[in-house]
Amino acid sequence: MLEKIKKCIEYFNDKYEWLMSLMLKAHHVHVNREKYIRKLIKKYCKKLTAEEREEMVRKAMDGSPMDVLNEKQAKNAYNAIRWHYASIVFFVSFFTTTVPDNMWIVIIACAIDLYVFQCVVFRAMQRIMMLYGQPLDLDADANTGIDTILSVNRSGVMIGKYPIVQKLKSGLGFLAKQAVKKLGPKVVSRLSRPAFLVIRRQFIKWFSVIVLKEHVSIVFDLLIPITCAAISGIVSVIILIPMCNNLRKNILAKAKAEAQG
Repeated sequence: MLEKIKKCIEYFNDKYEWLMSLMLKAHHVHVNREKYIRKLIKKYCKKLTAEEREEMVRKAMDGSPMDVLNEKQAKNAYNAIRWHYASIVFFVSFFTTTVPDNMWIVIIACAIDLYVFQCVVFRAMQRIMMLYGQPLDLDADANTGIDTILSVNRSGVMIGKYPIVQKLKSGLGFLAKQAVKKLGPKVVSRLSRPAFLVIRRQFIKWFSVIVLKEHVSIVFDLLIPITCAAISGIVSVIILIPMCNNLRKNILAKAKAEAQG
């Protein structure tokens, strides 16, 4: 029995690795190293002339962007990577959580959310590794680059001790939405009654508008999908940011160890 379970796990793990490798072969997941370095130099070396910037680009291409950027500029570049991709996963998770509660639509939305999240992780990995001098360029050497990214991805450097969280995060917003829908009527009827009476009195006093309990229920129904979509988006950000931080710390620790050795 244990042998069958082990084989089943190995089978699905192989299929997962194959899927990740296939995903990395998609062109939109690639980060062009030269374009990225040129973007960095243009952003952080604005005061230089065109010839001086071109010399900086050549120096960074031959070595690393860290050879031409100071510590503050490198930290700003890293933060830009982190929050740029965090905003992407937030809005993707936000919008995929607002879909109707049809089973097939929910499954498709979760699949899209997970796919985009993993693509964003791969792009963030490439930019962080390029920023800190890792020899990674999928456009120049796809096979080596894919193997490098997959080895880092499976090593637990970014994900840590709880990789299952990354796989299940797409459904958290939907679970929250179902929970809120069940608890909503009770909250409206029990907890919001005093607040409703105060709001109604104030609206009548200020605007001569009568606020009924039905109006509060309508507003609550509108807030449910928005709140749960925000929860799903925040979960994506909470997962992605530590992954980026862990990768950066690992790269810097290796560089420090090599320098001391």
